[in-house]
Amino acid sequence: MTGRERALRALQFQPTDRVPMLGGFIAHAAYLRRMSGLDPWTDSRRAAIETVRAQGACLIIQVVGPKPAEQSTEMGDGRASNFSRQGECGFQSPEQVRDYCLGLPDPECVRREFDRQAYYDHCVATWRQNDAEGGEDILILPYYLASDCPFMYYSQFGYENYFEAIALYPEAIGKL
Repeated sequence: MTGRERALRALQFQPTDRVPMLGGFIAHAAYLRRMSGLDPWTDSRRAAIETVRAQGACLIIQVVGPKPAEQSTEMGDGRASNFSRQGECGFQSPEQVRDYCLGLPDPECVRREFDRQAYYDHCVATWRQNDAEGGEDILILPYYLASDCPFMYYSQFGYENYFEAIALYPEAIGKL
C-alpha cells in the first residue's frame, strides 16, 4: 500500500496496513538538510516534502519550513528560534479592534465580489501541484485553502484587546 493510498483510506475510515503518519511541520534547517539532502534556504518546500518522504510519513496538511535567522527571534544561545519577531502591536485597545472590524466590508459585499471560478481554478492547480510533488508516497492536503474560522487573531490585535473586543463588541467582531 502506498503512502497516498494509506492516507486516503484512513481519511475514509477504511482499513490500512499500518497507521499513517502525518508530517510537514518541520522548521529545523539542519535537520531538513540532513534528511532531504537539499538546501532548505533555496527551496524550503521541496526540502520539507523530501524530508517527510525520507521519514516514511504519508500525509502533509501544511508545509512549514524554517524562517531565515533575520526573521526569527533568538534563543539564549544565539540560535534562531523560528518564532517570528513581533513588533509593537498596532492595536492599543478593544475599541481600536472594534473600529477596524467595523471598517471591513459587509459579508454580503464580500460574497458578491468573490470570484468563485478564479478560486476554484486556484484550488485545482494547487491540488495538481501537490499531487505531482507528493507522488504515490505522500498525500499533500492544502490546509490553507480551507475556509475555517481563524482563531489566532489575538496575534494581530493583541491578546487582551482581541478577547475584550469579543466580549464587548460581538457584532463588530462578527465581521472578521
